[in-house]
Order: sequence, then structure tokens, then C-alpha cells
Amino acid sequence: MNDVSTPFLCTRNGIERVQVTLRDQGLDGWLLYEFHHNNPVSVTLLGLGKTSRRAFVLIPAEGEPVAMIHAIEASSWRHWPFERVSYSGWRDMEEKLGELVQGHGRLAMEISPGAAVPTLDYVPAGIAGLILEYGVEIASSGDLVSAFHSVLSEGQLNDHKRASVIVKDVALTAFERAADALRSGSPTTEGALSDWIVQELKSHGLVDQVSCIVAIGPRASDPHYAPIGDGET
Repeated sequence: MNDVSTPFLCTRNGIERVQVTLRDQGLDGWLLYEFHHNNPVSVTLLGLGKTSRRAFVLIPAEGEPVAMIHAIEASSWRHWPFERVSYSGWRDMEEKLGELVQGHGRLAMEISPGAAVPTLDYVPAGIAGLILEYGVEIASSGDLVSAFHSVLSEGQLNDHKRASVIVKDVALTAFERAADALRSGSPTTEGALSDWIVQELKSHGLVDQVSCIVAIGPRASDPHYAPIGDGET
């Protein structure tokens, strides 16, 4: 993703980089689908705000990208700098979607065969079925998502490195704190130690989704465990 405010796929550079990858992978294009923010890949790369109608963006391996949106949602796509096609009603949508993908034999979409990667499987079966009816083969966009969406910008990477140092230092200190309590004959509890860790992380400047798991015994394998009250000692 970019450090700049312009969404990646709303830039000429972004489109051209994607097109190079599409050609390298033998794909005729990337068809992004979005409805009610159900596809975070589309939302992020296209910089979408509030939308409530189905939308499609075709980035062909050659040529200009096209966004196909509902006629009443033009304001949500004002930032899109390339061609737009509007539809009204589901019959019109299906007709124009067929025209949009015509001549493209193999398109990438956010699907995962066998749902092997559920965090990529965002295209509903009904939409995928429509595309197949148009004679288009659907390929997973996994490699495209890895290359252009699921990456850290330079600024994000620097933030991550700073945060990792803080987390490491607090974690090591927490282990020492637990060991000292045990040696003193007054073992700490899951709740007390987790509260201390959270406060330490916040005091060092971490503010986003600050949490931790302190768990004893079998509960240590539970990725969603949180003690009730003080928890175990």
C-alpha cells in the first residue's frame, strides 16, 4: 500500500504495475468486486467510502481500467480517475457486466479454490457463477493481493519495527515480573499480569488494539482467552 493519500489503483503507476504482473501471470485482467465493504481488498486499493450497491472494477492486462457502478452512487466514486459505466437494476447490471468482461478469457478475482485461504475468499458464489456463465475462467487473485495489498509501506514497516521492540521489552519484563512474584511466594494472577502488560504497552505509545493473553495451563493454547476477574494464579 502507499504512504500517499491517493488509493493505489486510482493512480496510473498503480494500474501499470498491476498490468505488468497480469501479463506475467498470463491473465487477461483483474476483476474487483465490492458490495457493502465485504471485500477489504477492493475497499483499500480503490479507496472506497460508504457504498451500498454492487460495483465492479476491471483492470485489463492491456488498455484502460473501467469501473462499473450503480447509477445512484456516482458521488462515492468521484475520486476514480478512469472510465466509469453505470447500471440501474439487476438486469441492467448483468447485461453490462457481460459486456464488461467480454473478450477476457481469464480474470483474477478474490476467490480461493476450496476456500483454502478464507481471508481471500470474498467473491460470492452467485457473482462467480455469473462470470463463469459469460465464458470467463476465474483465477485466484492471491498473488496480486500479496503483491499490491498485503504489504507494508516504508512508514508502516518502520512503525512495525518500533512497536516490535516495545513489545519484546515489555514481554521480557513481564516474564521477570512473574518469576519474581513466584520466588517471593506471592504468585501473580492472569488478570493482574495482563492488566500490567496492557498498561505498559500503552505507556510506551502503543494505542491500536493493545491487548495480550496471559494464560496458565491448557488455556495457553486458546487464542481468544481472557480471564474472568483475576483468573488463575
